[in-house]
Amino acid sequence: MEECACKSNLCKDEDAINSIAKQIPTKALINEIIRREGVEIWSVGEEDSYSLRIAHMSFKSFSTRKDVGPTRILIINDQEERVYGRSYNST
Repeated sequence: MEECACKSNLCKDEDAINSIAKQIPTKALINEIIRREGVEIWSVGEEDSYSLRIAHMSFKSFSTRKDVGPTRILIINDQEERVYGRSYNST
C-alpha cells in the first residue's frame, strides 16, 4: 500500500470528508479552523475598511484587495504548503 503524501492518510478519504464538509455551515468550519495551530485571524468590523497587499516576489508584482467589513481574514501558516491569506466574509 502506498503511503499517503499528507502523512495522515486523510487524503484517501478526501471525497468522504468533502461530502461531510458540504453539509456543515461555513461559519462552523471557519470557527473550527481558527482553533488550529498556525492559523491567525484578523477581524474587520462593520463599515471598517481593509487593504491587503501581497508581493509576488517571483513576478516582481503586487496584488491588492480593498473592501469594507464585516470580514474575517484568515492567515494560514502551513509549513508544508506555505498557504497565506484567504479572506472570508463573516456574514
